[in-house]
Amino acid sequence: MRLGKHARRCLDVIELLDIPDPFDVAALVRQIAAGRGRPIVLKPITTGDSAPSGFWVAARTKDYICYEADTAKLHQEHIILHELGHMVCEHDTPAGSHDLLAQLLLPTLDPAVVRKVLARTAYSDPEEEQAELFATLVLGQAGRFSLRKMRADSPELLALLDRIEQAIAPTKPR
Repeated sequence: MRLGKHARRCLDVIELLDIPDPFDVAALVRQIAAGRGRPIVLKPITTGDSAPSGFWVAARTKDYICYEADTAKLHQEHIILHELGHMVCEHDTPAGSHDLLAQLLLPTLDPAVVRKVLARTAYSDPEEEQAELFATLVLGQAGRFSLRKMRADSPELLALLDRIEQAIAPTKPR
């Protein structure tokens, strides 16, 4: 089977990681932070229906990964791993995430200031696919989920499949 360049990049990056056994997403975050030489702050948030379930922002001295607090643990791990995927695959943080970060972490700071200081390009579709693939492969390698062990109506499985489908499904024209 011939892999695309994004899938190959994911596998190459994952091969360099020491996936904790038993799996612990916080331990993997610490490992990646050490490799990057900068702290990664995990921040559970309530995103609401109109916001993404997670996002990453690279600030001057540390990285922030914000993830949905009101969801299943497996889904939270997947969100965090998705954002780590963007990080380790060297994607830029999306421009819109700075307003969300400013509201959550620095509510008195004008979001325009944050946009100016942290301006970056938006994720491209291949980058979203790569980050989703990274998260799914890490969870699979860690044995964190097995489709054969989960019931078809499992909330964790449904949330994971929905997240993957949203990330890789082509956008529909309006």
